[in-house]
Amino acid sequence: MVASRLFPANLQWFLRPILCLFAGYALCRILFIAFYPHLFSPLDLADWLRFWWMSLRYDASAIFSINLIFIVLLLLPFPKGRYFFTSVKVFFVGVNWLFLALNLADIPYFEFNTRRTSYDVLAFLLEDIGRQLPQLLLNFWPWTLVGIAGIWPLWKSFSPNPAKEKPAFFQSILVLVFWAALSIGLIRNSFTLKPLLPGEAFLTDHPPAGSGILNTPFVIFKTTEEVSLPEQKWLPDQEVLQIVRPRTRHASSGLLKGHHVVTVILESFSTEYTGLKGNPVSYSPFFDSLALAGLWFPHHFASGRTSRDAVPSVLGSIPSWMPETFAHSKYISTKIEGLGTSLKKQGYKTMFFHGGKNGTMSFDIASRITGFDQYFGLNEYPGPPEDNDGHWGIFDGPMLKFMADKSGEVSGPFASCIFTLSSHQPYTIPGPLKGKFPKGPLEIHEAIGYTDYALRQFFDYAKRQPWYNKTLFVITADHTQLNHDPRYADLRGRFDVPLVFFSPSQKLVADTATFVKHIDIRPSVLDLLGIDPAEDNPLGSSVFNKEKAHWPMVFQDDVYTLFHPAGSLSWRGISKDSDWIWQPLSGATEPSGLRPEMMAQLQYYRQGLIGNRLFRP
Repeated sequence: MVASRLFPANLQWFLRPILCLFAGYALCRILFIAFYPHLFSPLDLADWLRFWWMSLRYDASAIFSINLIFIVLLLLPFPKGRYFFTSVKVFFVGVNWLFLALNLADIPYFEFNTRRTSYDVLAFLLEDIGRQLPQLLLNFWPWTLVGIAGIWPLWKSFSPNPAKEKPAFFQSILVLVFWAALSIGLIRNSFTLKPLLPGEAFLTDHPPAGSGILNTPFVIFKTTEEVSLPEQKWLPDQEVLQIVRPRTRHASSGLLKGHHVVTVILESFSTEYTGLKGNPVSYSPFFDSLALAGLWFPHHFASGRTSRDAVPSVLGSIPSWMPETFAHSKYISTKIEGLGTSLKKQGYKTMFFHGGKNGTMSFDIASRITGFDQYFGLNEYPGPPEDNDGHWGIFDGPMLKFMADKSGEVSGPFASCIFTLSSHQPYTIPGPLKGKFPKGPLEIHEAIGYTDYALRQFFDYAKRQPWYNKTLFVITADHTQLNHDPRYADLRGRFDVPLVFFSPSQKLVADTATFVKHIDIRPSVLDLLGIDPAEDNPLGSSVFNKEKAHWPMVFQDDVYTLFHPAGSLSWRGISKDSDWIWQPLSGATEPSGLRPEMMAQLQYYRQGLIGNRLFRP
């Protein structure tokens, strides 16, 4: 009797569609496991049981977040006719299919992003959805068909409309309150003060499997609010400043005083695709030769996993240690002294180039706040229509030449930065060059070959310019992308991007065995130019510095990981006494001092952004 009152006919009518959703999310997870088996290979039976239990909790949170409104409507005590139930059915199928489609689409996209899509990433994708949707649907047509087919089982999960009920008003309200409270508890997935968070999925003996535990709607919901960094204080301020202290300059500081600066950020140009570090196959022969002729750092790590993370990190020494990119965060007004800011004070003309639509990936914002005054995008490109790839913008070859020409128009010193785009999905190759580059096992390999070819053409052209011999070239990549070589399949490999400093007139020397990172690029350039910035962020250090720099630290899926030659140390950044995971290389024990180093770096970063003092005199 009690059960029938708690499960009125309207709710029973809704039960099978809800179970169908759980089955749909489980099927997406099975597909995810099938496509990325290397993430789950270490799991034993106990791990799998925990995996599915945690997955059920995350799925319940997402499903009830989406459908709480329908449950409330079905239980509200007002007359409900045929049109009401038809409307609920139509909206239920439409809304839930959309979120299931996002969950499904994240399976192939994970190959590029290596993490679940968050709200800010989704917002970025929607900026270009009008232009990119046709080619995405075409290039990923099997997923498109599966997604469309998912509408049918959702629609068929509904039985005929329930018979009309006339329960007492007071009884209806009690049932409604019960189910609303239960749904909210399932949405929080905890009936305590602490709700379920994405990072808990990774607090296991096999953290990579956490990406399979999560579902995309849950991650999107948890990242919709504007992020406010917590103000945890694990160490005394004096100890933090002692650990995170400005480094003295190298003896050769000012070696390239007065030189021009050209920074090239290569889209998705992972170290894995090069012939460096003993890789058996190279798709970038010119870049490899440039790396060996210049100063190449084998242990260099990207700051983040998206293109938007790269510009603030490379040009502004701002690490990507929060869920959203700096340019979209509430801390965008933080006072910083970017590379362009420091160079402008020395009389440099600063320019940023990207062949995409102006405003794409917020490069216009990020470049401006780091001191690059002029922005040259698709709108400013003067070349013929055939230079446009039809998807993202101008091919790398003509855009690199455009940068060279615009830089040559400057009478004094200049600092130019270009962000390439041809090695971005759908990896379009200019018609006359199709078939010229090795395809390899990954679709991106051919596009890497084209970008490498464009880089060679750029340097051949630059050598004939009067400014070439007095220019410092800095070449790196924004992030890694598709993985094929198992040596790069772990977290360390997913952040492994090349870094090369090249001067045609000077042989640059540094300790290339050191571990370096994106945020070290800006102080390194200033060091070579002999410029002492008025304000500096000590989290980044010049690669020409003989003192120990800070170990690289990355942030992914609510977990911070510090890379060390002996292994990797992961931490959620909440309690100083818990959630630490040491993953050794070759059985090494955790070195002393790493935990204070992580706490000091993160505490300084958070307090710097919150208190607007990340950059200090």
